[in-house]
Amino acid sequence: MSDHSLPGVTRKPSRLLAHGLVVVLIDAGALVALNWILPGFLIDGFTAALLTALAIGLLNAFVWPVLARFTLRLTVLTLGLFGLILNTLIVGVAMLSMPWLHIDGIFEAVVITVSIAVITSLVSALLAIDEDSSWYLNVVRGQLRRRGEVEHSEVPGVVYLEIDGLAHDVLRRAFANGNAPTLASWVREGSYDLNRWETDWSSQTGACQAGILHGNNHDMPAFRWWEKDLNKAIVTNHPRDAAEIERRQSDGNGLLSNDGASRANILSGDATSSMLTMSTVLERRGKIGHDYAAYFAKPYAVLKTGAFTMIEILKERRAASKQVGDNVEPRIHRSRTYAIMRAWATVIQLDLQISAVIGDMLAGRPVIYTTFLAYDEVAHHSGIERPDTMLTLRMVDRQIARVVKASQVAPRPYRFIVLSDHGQSQGMTFLDRYGITLEDLVSSLSRAKASRPRSEAKTTPRPTSTHQ
Repeated sequence: MSDHSLPGVTRKPSRLLAHGLVVVLIDAGALVALNWILPGFLIDGFTAALLTALAIGLLNAFVWPVLARFTLRLTVLTLGLFGLILNTLIVGVAMLSMPWLHIDGIFEAVVITVSIAVITSLVSALLAIDEDSSWYLNVVRGQLRRRGEVEHSEVPGVVYLEIDGLAHDVLRRAFANGNAPTLASWVREGSYDLNRWETDWSSQTGACQAGILHGNNHDMPAFRWWEKDLNKAIVTNHPRDAAEIERRQSDGNGLLSNDGASRANILSGDATSSMLTMSTVLERRGKIGHDYAAYFAKPYAVLKTGAFTMIEILKERRAASKQVGDNVEPRIHRSRTYAIMRAWATVIQLDLQISAVIGDMLAGRPVIYTTFLAYDEVAHHSGIERPDTMLTLRMVDRQIARVVKASQVAPRPYRFIVLSDHGQSQGMTFLDRYGITLEDLVSSLSRAKASRPRSEAKTTPRPTSTHQ
């Protein structure tokens, strides 16, 4: 399918030419800089550097896509790393054939080729950071080309887009302050309704998804609980425990059992194809690599995701420091390890699941369910309506808009249901409120009771509150 079939996406020759020129000029500048830095590398002036950069650009435009198709599986298995290596080899071979270059040894050749390959891909990705047209051309068009012919249907499919941890009132305020512009426009235009709903006693993702995806959330008291008969803790987002929860709740006829797809959820809903889903992460269900191959097979995607991951880590460290500097209360300690976890939820997983959902729609799957973890992850650590949290919600809102737009070239119409599994409240942790963790308090009371004589334990009154 040609580019003009993508709704709202047009190739503007002037913009593409400008971007190509910028990449060539930056590559030429990098070659001149390397000429000064590396003693074993000589290039005959800026004109030679410009010709070299132009040749590399033409190779990336015409030769690279052909070779990439033959190495797709390996590229996917390495999350795009092999694609960068292959791109580096193409650059190296091209440069060795140019008479105006002199390279002394292997070390210089590796440094030059890696530098140019990375710079070319990174600049191309950064130029397209805020352009939906570039995003569609790199993601959706590739998926369309790979899918080929699929069966068309007039029967609508359904896509469930769950925003983890987003409360009704928080979303309403986000409508008012511009932090969910896509969802707000749907409601204001009258095409969608915003409805409040109340969770049951177990107000958390596992119980909600068990009810939605399997129609049953019996005996799930919390996100984690202790089972005395098994003498172990059950933790919803641990793969083996999630698999056990699904075994107990599923009757084999879940919401996604009829050729459905589960993307980035806790439970699978008995989906035929499942990716980044806790209950099935230890098993292979569907052609997982094919679901996002068209995205991570390109240096554009790898470098874009990599650049955004580093930016997100820096943003988190800055936001955490600012909360401390401004003495924001309540707040929790946010470690460097958490910064990496946040980047996974808000960048890497988000890119993977969006690419997979688009692939599912272009394949015509009848029902798809995905959970956006990003808002919940940031809200738990930054606060439910802190500035960086709302920026994350705005990012999720934009991804929803992209999914809906991509559905316009799917082989069947799609209906979208955006929902949340639970809300949150802004408050202090038990440790901040009472100066002791709940675990330590329970342990200390248990030890104290165990150390008393039996007769004394019977007559000692119990405390009337947890902080006595």
